[in-house]
Amino acid sequence: MKRVMQLMVMAAVLMGLAAPAMAQMPAPAQPAAGSGAPAVNMGYLGVTSGFGVVQNVGAIAGVEGGIHLTGDLDVMAEGGWAADMVTRRIAGLTTPVVNYLTSTQGKTATGEVKAPGLYGLAGLRWVAPTSGSVRPYVLGQVGVARIEYQPTFALGGTDVTSTIATYGVTLGDDLAGTATKLAFGGGVGVLYLKGQWYADAGYRFVTIATDTQQTPFSRLHVGFGVRF
Repeated sequence: MKRVMQLMVMAAVLMGLAAPAMAQMPAPAQPAAGSGAPAVNMGYLGVTSGFGVVQNVGAIAGVEGGIHLTGDLDVMAEGGWAADMVTRRIAGLTTPVVNYLTSTQGKTATGEVKAPGLYGLAGLRWVAPTSGSVRPYVLGQVGVARIEYQPTFALGGTDVTSTIATYGVTLGDDLAGTATKLAFGGGVGVLYLKGQWYADAGYRFVTIATDTQQTPFSRLHVGFGVRF
């Protein structure tokens, strides 16, 4: 529940930031946004930013583009970076190490794991053929994600990550390795069209097929770009 509330607050902040930015954009001539007109004639290209969450909330950033396919359907692709994709299970793998260091060294030990990641996804986006400048959409995606697990350990307040082997600890790939896995998901959002420019705010989810336990990655994002 706490995580849901954090995402709701972040969504409100992102929507608040998007509105004034779009209001300041110039409005060159572009296809009309009236009923029946597609959101893009040929395609679009833009940047995205926002927040993502698995176990912890972290920043995201990326690029997105697409090509108009037919009617209200676009082919789209995106690539992005996420600050932390660590799951509760992976975070919990530090506990045995911390307990071992504390018991054998007689000092307080701590440990944590960060898991920055990259993802590349492609799919289809359907944009509702509504009248006016506001266009809801839904999308489905499939692709690949790469996660790098970065554990840190401290003993008596001193970082011992780089020398942890001298304490008789060997970290496995599940705690200190990388994983490149299939990813799939979808999302919903709203486009705001103004001339050749667009703003995008929405929610997207990705399930990454990591070993032992899937990694469910949720994103709240805003995007800005050009349509052509």
